[in-house]
Amino acid sequence: MRLFPSTRRDVLLKLGAAMTASATASLAPPRAFAQGTIRKRKNIESLGSDELSAYKHAIQVLKDHSSDPNDPKGYAYWAALHDLFDESIHSGCAHFSEKFFPWHRRYLYDFEVALQKSDPPATKDVMIPYWDWTTRTKTGSNYPAAFEDSASSLFDGTRFSISQPPWDPDDILTMVREPDWSLFAGKPDPSNGFGRNPGSVEFGPHNTLHTNISRDMADPQSAVQDSIFWSFHSGIDLCWSRWQHLHVTDARPQPFVDPEAVLWFQDRSFTVGSTAKTTDYFYEYDYDYSADAPAVVAATPMVVAQASITNPPRNVIPFTAGPEKDRHMTMEPTTASSSSEVLRLAGVKYFGNRSYRLNLYLHPKTVDVASLDADARKEYLMRTITLWKAHHEGTAEMFVRPTPAQAAHLGEGWVVTIQSEDVVREAAAPTPHTGHAETAVPALPPTSALVKSLELQER
Repeated sequence: MRLFPSTRRDVLLKLGAAMTASATASLAPPRAFAQGTIRKRKNIESLGSDELSAYKHAIQVLKDHSSDPNDPKGYAYWAALHDLFDESIHSGCAHFSEKFFPWHRRYLYDFEVALQKSDPPATKDVMIPYWDWTTRTKTGSNYPAAFEDSASSLFDGTRFSISQPPWDPDDILTMVREPDWSLFAGKPDPSNGFGRNPGSVEFGPHNTLHTNISRDMADPQSAVQDSIFWSFHSGIDLCWSRWQHLHVTDARPQPFVDPEAVLWFQDRSFTVGSTAKTTDYFYEYDYDYSADAPAVVAATPMVVAQASITNPPRNVIPFTAGPEKDRHMTMEPTTASSSSEVLRLAGVKYFGNRSYRLNLYLHPKTVDVASLDADARKEYLMRTITLWKAHHEGTAEMFVRPTPAQAAHLGEGWVVTIQSEDVVREAAAPTPHTGHAETAVPALPPTSALVKSLELQER
C-alpha cells in the first residue's frame, strides 16, 4: 500500500494549506528536550530490544495514520515533504547544494519529534538510529536484520536482492577530513529547489547507495516509502557531524557560505545557519570520533577561505579529450602541475528519468582502462560519482580533490579516463505504483555528451 495518493499536485496543494499554527506547535520538542536533555542517536545494530521495538512501533503508528496526507501525525505527510517536489509551493528535498545537509538535518529532527509524540509514553524516548553503511552488517544478510524482517514496519518489498558491499570507510574518512566545506557539502544555492554543485558526500555515497538499496529508494519521488531512508540519512548526517568534529570549534564556527539562505517545509521555513549544531536539536551521535583524528582545525579561516572552490582559482589547466571507446573517454591535462589542486567536472548532465554513474580512473597513458577487467581497474579508480534521478533535467559541476599521491601522478603525466554506466536494477518484488507512469528510457548518451569539460584548478 502506498502512503500517499497518486496525484502529486493534489497532495502538494493540500499540504500547502495543511500546516496550521496548532500543527506547527505540535512539532515543538517534548518537555524533557526543552529542558536541555541531549540524547544519543545509536547504531541500529546496537539498539536494545526494547529500543528497537519502540522505534518500529513509532514508525508503524505513523504509517497507520496515513489516510490523510495533510496530517503531520501520519507517515504520508512526512514522505510527501521529501518526495513530492514542486518548487512553486516549496515542496521537496534540497539537493545539489550547501542546503543538502541542513535541509535533511532539520527534516530528520522534526520527524524524530513526530515519532516521540506518536504514542507516548511508549515512544517518548525514540531516536532515529543510524545505519553504518561503511561496515558489513553483523545481524542480517544484506542489511541490518531490523530492515529484513518482513513483518516489521521497517521492511520494504522493493529492496534489491543483490548484496551491496559497504562503502569504503577510508573514502568517507578522506571526505570528512576535507578542509573546504564547499567541496565537502556543495556550493550555496539561491533558489528554492536544486542547486548546481553537490558536495562529495552527496554525489558519492548518498546518491550511489540510494540507487542500490531498493526501487523505492532509487526514485526521489518515492524514497521515503522505504523506512530504511531514516537510518540511511542519519548515517549521512553523521558524516556531517564527523566533519564538524574535525573542522569546527568555538573559535571557528560552522563555515556556511550563505547561512541566511532559507529552507522550506511547505509553509514554514528556517535558515541554513539554524542547523549548525546537533545539540540545538537535542541530539548527538553515539559514535567514536577519535578514529577520525587528527583534527585539522589548525588551518586559519583565512587560509581555508582562500582555498575554497567558491573563490576563483589561481590557475586553470584544461584537459583535452581523446576518442571515446566503449563509454570510456580518456582526458589529458594540457600542462603538468605540482601545486595544490582540484579537478572540476563541468556541464555534467543529470536527468529526470534515470540515474547513472561516472567512474573516474587515474592511470598512466600506457594503460588502456577499457581493456582491463573489473578487478584490475580498481587499482586506478579515483572516484565514483552518481547522478541520481532528479525532479527535472539540468547540468551541474563537481569537484574532486586528488590525494597527494594522485596529484603527484598528475604531475608525472598520468591521464584521467571517465567511464559512464547506466544504473539499472531489478526489484526483489513487484514495484507498487508510485504515482507516475513507468516509461521506457532510451539508451544513455555517450560519455562525451554527459561531461562537457574537465579541468585542473590550482589553488
